[in-house]
Amino acid sequence: TRWGSRQRMIQRLLEQVKTDCGQLEYLNSKYKDPEVEELISLATVLDPRFHTQYTGSEEIQIMKARAVQEMVSFLSEQSSASALHLY
Repeated sequence: TRWGSRQRMIQRLLEQVKTDCGQLEYLNSKYKDPEVEELISLATVLDPRFHTQYTGSEEIQIMKARAVQEMVSFLSEQSSASALHLY
């Protein structure tokens, strides 16, 4: 009886590990595209809950520079579009 409950507990643990490995493989395949990684990094910087404790300082600087570049590009496009509407 004790062995039976331990065996069920071990079987359940092994099932969870298999599920977790499958989920990890799915996430790795879904997010391995460099464009997707870049978009996720940009979204991470813009998230008000963004914390830098798990990200290297060099990567943080790259992410911030990319965010600024995107904002400047967006503002430039907006001012060009509004200038065209004036004529």
